[in-house]
Amino acid sequence: MRYHPLRGAIFESWVSTEILKHYTNQGKTPSLYHYRESRGLEIDILIEAADTLQLVEVKSGSTIIPSFFKNLKRFSQNSKENFKIQSSLVYAGEESYKQAGIQLISWRELPTELERWNM
Repeated sequence: MRYHPLRGAIFESWVSTEILKHYTNQGKTPSLYHYRESRGLEIDILIEAADTLQLVEVKSGSTIIPSFFKNLKRFSQNSKENFKIQSSLVYAGEESYKQAGIQLISWRELPTELERWNM
């Protein structure tokens, strides 16, 4: 899988499925969306709950590069809604930590992190 041309799409599908599975196991029906504008802004997974929008960007790379944050920052800056915005980036690396106000989540720690979202 490391060099497969669909690696990114498969990884994104896996993350989406894990999120859906988490909510389903709690008896909840989540409001999950994929967000895309004609101007190029795209958010892989957007979860809407009460007064919070959870933005999730998914990257199959194991090394973080600055461009990974571009769409999360653009969406947050352009948002005129009265929502609290939480941004996360799930990636194929080994460490979870916070950088530039965005929670980076190792694929290994995704289930644990989902428990913390309380959405």
